[in-house]
Amino acid sequence: MRGTIWTLIALAILATSVISCVAQDVGGGIEPAAESERTLTDDSAGLHFRGVIRPYRRIVLRSPIDARVLQVSAETGQAVTDGTVLVQLDTGSVEREVRLAEEQLKKIHAELKACELGLKQIDRTAEKLRDGRKEAEQRLEFASRAQTPPGFPGRVVEGNSEVMGSPMRDKAIDKGRKAIEDVDANRLRVRSSRSRLLSLREELQQGQHAAEAALGIAKKRLEEGKVTASVKGIVSKAFVTSSEKVKAGDELVEVIQTDRVRATLWLPNSVASEYDFDGFPWDARVRASNTETSWQPGIVQDTSPLPHPGTEQAMLEVEVDNRKGLLRAGMWVDAILETSNMAQASRKGSLQ
Repeated sequence: MRGTIWTLIALAILATSVISCVAQDVGGGIEPAAESERTLTDDSAGLHFRGVIRPYRRIVLRSPIDARVLQVSAETGQAVTDGTVLVQLDTGSVEREVRLAEEQLKKIHAELKACELGLKQIDRTAEKLRDGRKEAEQRLEFASRAQTPPGFPGRVVEGNSEVMGSPMRDKAIDKGRKAIEDVDANRLRVRSSRSRLLSLREELQQGQHAAEAALGIAKKRLEEGKVTASVKGIVSKAFVTSSEKVKAGDELVEVIQTDRVRATLWLPNSVASEYDFDGFPWDARVRASNTETSWQPGIVQDTSPLPHPGTEQAMLEVEVDNRKGLLRAGMWVDAILETSNMAQASRKGSLQ
């Protein structure tokens, strides 16, 4: 009997210390259940016991940039959801970066367009030069071809004959050769211009990629000017005020997540030692004490390596789905820990 009394006294001290920590975490205002209401039973379906709800995690939102605080919309105790704007930072300098990046990208686009038009024009010119060379080759071939002089049917006279060796024929041949040389020289210049335009286009495309990346970074920094909540929760503290200057990494707001919570549960070590809680994920069900609210699903995530030396209690940390918002930090809860797959299956309907 004496050992039982000392165990209850130590258990009361432990419960009081946990309740104090929880009250400090959530700002107080929650009246826990009496120590005498904690019970523990065991049957074929699972372990039945009580515990207390603690915050799942505290999320501290920090400034992503060096800036001045324009507005703080967060208030202690305010309920927020994912995406709620809590702090607005001055992003005037970042806005200028965005405008400069957009102007640079616009300029590059215009130069790329002009470059593409130039390449199309060069391709059309090159096609005309190919046609011109073919025509000049045909004229030169015609002028150089052996011909029959007039008045002598069937007689072929070479270019050096007195009949066909006229200045007009020589002039036609020279003109044809000159035309081919001019076309070849123009084609060479066109190929050189095309090569330069291709190199310029490649440089512009690289510049375009760099400008797009710079614009993306600037826009991302601009979006970071709005510091938003990343989870559903409650604002526990705001670290800054309007007009205050902050640096990247400075704390802005703290949010306590509420769509998931932790239930701290205690089992007598004599019972807990019978189960290997680290062996596989243990399912649990939790609901507010002295209520008929629905059971919320949870999973044992952590266990104490050794029982408490004063109370011989083993501690379990259960992560609980709280999307319905039925559980709050500091609240005493009833819990059921499934002890077997068969028991879990038998309780599947009754726990709904």
